[in-house]
Amino acid sequence: MGAVKTRLAKGIGLVAATAWNRRSLIRTLTMLQAARLGFVIAAAPSAFALHHASAVRGRIVSQAGGDLGRRMAQAARASGPSVIVGADIPGLSLAILRGALEAVQRFDLVLGPARDGGYYLVGVRSPAHVFHLYDSVRWSSEQALNDTLVNASKHWRIGFLPMLSDVDVAEDLTLPPQSSSRRRCSSSRGMISTKLQGR
Repeated sequence: MGAVKTRLAKGIGLVAATAWNRRSLIRTLTMLQAARLGFVIAAAPSAFALHHASAVRGRIVSQAGGDLGRRMAQAARASGPSVIVGADIPGLSLAILRGALEAVQRFDLVLGPARDGGYYLVGVRSPAHVFHLYDSVRWSSEQALNDTLVNASKHWRIGFLPMLSDVDVAEDLTLPPQSSSRRRCSSSRGMISTKLQGR
């Protein structure tokens, strides 16, 4: 309590925010385990803390230090494709997760855009792709997705998943969790990025 969902806690209180975080994490892990998808939990402040706070089955590692970009870059250093997803996405479904895992085999970069201008999921085909991907990204702002796209290499194929909402503040709890869009991951970088960036 007090270490998770601190912005949400300002609106609904520490106890409620901690309980929401726990339910959301358990829902995400249950989905992954039921689908028998391999996963690693990158925990903060430490793997030790999560081992003692939850009956989690799966490999748990401590997050790296630094900003969100540095932590995600470290988490993506696997051999081959990887997908990173937040544990605070009410609309996340098994279909979206499977779509991301399939798309990361075909695209250099896969993003799940969030309604607030950030993203709830990022997938890379190669760990080498994250080298500069998160440079100067304005995290927790409506520019996070655009900043990341600016860092992406011009020759990359970029796929986009359906837009969802994440939960950062109390107002996010009243938003519908999933976009009405039913389209599959799109390979049209120009069309989709133009739409998202408002150009």
